Amino acid sequence: MLDLFSYFIIPVYTILLARQDSLFDSNLSTISSDIAHKDAFMLWAFMIVAFIYLVLSKVISNHKLRYKKLDNILVVASCVLLLLSATTPFLPDIYPVKADLHVVFAFTSSVVLLLAFLLITWELRSLDKKQYNIYFILVILIGLVSSILFVSFGMVTGFLEVFITITGTVMAKTLYERSKKVASCSVEVQL
Repeated sequence: MLDLFSYFIIPVYTILLARQDSLFDSNLSTISSDIAHKDAFMLWAFMIVAFIYLVLSKVISNHKLRYKKLDNILVVASCVLLLLSATTPFLPDIYPVKADLHVVFAFTSSVVLLLAFLLITWELRSLDKKQYNIYFILVILIGLVSSILFVSFGMVTGFLEVFITITGTVMAKTLYERSKKVASCSVEVQL
């Protein structure tokens, strides 16, 4: 079921939602302001939040991480910020303050999630460099590519949101699978 969500449902749904408008001149915030797409956007946000929270919480609990509390706080904060962005309307002409809050919530959610991934992969890397070094490097690359896309277009585009959503989902799922294997191996060694 996890494979189905991480490799098919979330990526396809995200791409279909983002393609409601231009991938490079628009973003999911603009799409969410259209009443015809509001429900689809809310479903997307709840699906992402549930997936990220459940999967990363399991990764955190599978290991003796040094900053477990902070890891959990960052994951929860990212999820709450995404839900706040989904429920705060992005209608700059009607609600300029709420539209500004929406942008802050959405942007901050992605940054906090990236920080959570960095901290988690750094901690996992310090536990087992051979197993987790590649994940730490990949998170840094995801951050660099995201920054380049943001600077290149001068805004958060639908393409950037698709990139962050798909890479974040696949990274969370892959970390979960790896941590599950490592945790089961350590149980076998203890027996």
